[in-house]
Amino acid sequence: MIVSKHPDGGYCVMNGASIVAGPFETNSDAWRALDRLEGDPINPAEKKSEWIASKIIGGAA
Repeated sequence: MIVSKHPDGGYCVMNGASIVAGPFETNSDAWRALDRLEGDPINPAEKKSEWIASKIIGGAA
C-alpha cells in the first residue's frame, strides 16, 4: 500500500489502483491511516491506550 496525492489536493491510501482509505487533508493523516491498516502502532502512548481499551472492552491484546 502507498500514500498518493490526488489532483484535488487530498491524500489517499492506495492498494494498486484501489483507494483503501481517504481522502485525508494532510499527508500525515494518510500515513497514520496506512500504519493503522498495517497494524503498526503510531507511538508508544497509543499502543498503551489501545492495550488498555482492549482489556476494558474484553478483546484480545
